[in-house]
Amino acid sequence: MVRLACVIAGAAGLLLLPPQTSQALPRVKRYIGLTAQPQSLDLGAVSQPGLYDSPAVLSLHLAANCNHGRLVMTTTPLQSAGGDVIPPSRVFVRLPETGQYVPLTQPVVIAPGAGPGVRDFQLRFRIKTQPTDPAGTYTATFNLVVEGVGGFPAVPGPAVTYQVELERHTAYEFTGTRTYIHIGNIFRATEDELTAHTVGSVSTNHGLYIGLNLAAVSGINPNSFERDSGGQLTGRIYDAMRGTVDVLGRSIANEAFDLRVLLSWDGGGAYVAPTYYGQSPDGNVSKTLWWLLKNGDPGMYNLDFKIRLLPEPVQADGNYYFESEIVVTPAL
Repeated sequence: MVRLACVIAGAAGLLLLPPQTSQALPRVKRYIGLTAQPQSLDLGAVSQPGLYDSPAVLSLHLAANCNHGRLVMTTTPLQSAGGDVIPPSRVFVRLPETGQYVPLTQPVVIAPGAGPGVRDFQLRFRIKTQPTDPAGTYTATFNLVVEGVGGFPAVPGPAVTYQVELERHTAYEFTGTRTYIHIGNIFRATEDELTAHTVGSVSTNHGLYIGLNLAAVSGINPNSFERDSGGQLTGRIYDAMRGTVDVLGRSIANEAFDLRVLLSWDGGGAYVAPTYYGQSPDGNVSKTLWWLLKNGDPGMYNLDFKIRLLPEPVQADGNYYFESEIVVTPAL
């Protein structure tokens, strides 16, 4: 009996031993994180065509616990509400390592691949605008991606929307604004001898009116202009050439004759009559003949005012003058 008790006690002791356990090591997942601030970037306003360096900064934060590929940036085209486009070839990003501006025509490597760690980048941008880029607000999107490495897939980063404002601009220059013509015998004068030209150029990124302000012409009024059967101006201005003195120095202030003014903007193209006479669209300039430049299209144009003198056969001999001022105003 005693032996049996010992055997039972031993068996009971074996049953009371604590269970054996195994301890698993923690598994750390692969992590690559890319953030951008701000998520919407305003590059500012461009006042003149050419290269524009934006003061705006895009901050990137890249954190990874593993090897990763290159950080790459692309952009969509800048586009206005009217459908005008500035292509990626004219959008530049400044590389953090070299300070060089490179166009975003193709994907641009912002940083090479690297191992685990944290990296921060500050990106700046440059826009190249042209005189023919219409004024307005243009928007696009920067796309960022961390390329895959070692068989792991690429990791897309945030999409950053951005905009740039192209302000209205106009630049123009004219020559031959003061011209002296000696007619001589008006019965024998050729058309070339009776014609003066004032030429110039204009660059504009918005619709534009070119005007000939006649405020200095005495007695000018809406009835001072010839109109065709449809009521459209022909360019003829009655009594615009005013007399001063004759060859003996005597006053001929009461003498005057007509002239016709036409404008060409296609570098030798057709000469056209004024669009209308009166105030500018913004109301700031009055007593002016206005031409709407090529239907209000932005662009760069060579301009030529053709002024044809129309003296009468019995015109008094002497000196005559025509005074006007060339003005420009937006086509609102």
